[in-house]
Amino acid sequence: MEINGQKVNQSKEEVQDESHQFYLKYLEEYYKNVQLVKQLLSAVTDNQRLEEELKDISDTNESNSGKRKRHRRPAHEIRRHHKCPAPLCGKAYGSEGSLSQHLKLKHRSYYEQYSKLVPSRSQTMSVREEKSDASASENPLFIPNR
Repeated sequence: MEINGQKVNQSKEEVQDESHQFYLKYLEEYYKNVQLVKQLLSAVTDNQRLEEELKDISDTNESNSGKRKRHRRPAHEIRRHHKCPAPLCGKAYGSEGSLSQHLKLKHRSYYEQYSKLVPSRSQTMSVREEKSDASASENPLFIPNR
């Protein structure tokens, strides 16, 4: 047999064998293509999920912009040295201000006595100024922080 001026001597079995090989190669490439499409779809869905997560994160960051989360100690780490003077109360607090607030809200009569004993902030500020004036007179190189 002659095709384009070349002699081709192939039997029917050889033609069928080539056809069969071609078909197997086609199936192999088709299977690879199906696998690639599955991977592509998986990558697209992962990408969409990640974009949504990123959008959620950026939304929460925008709502909290300028505000840093304040570190707070857990309750079991706070040393409670300031005890309530009211009988049968038994509460203790980690700061003088917390005790003062408790007394003001729960034990008004003790609060009035307590506020007379504990100097107010303005009183402590004037005491600090007097101390800095005294240290200035003792040390000629003293520069006050103002």
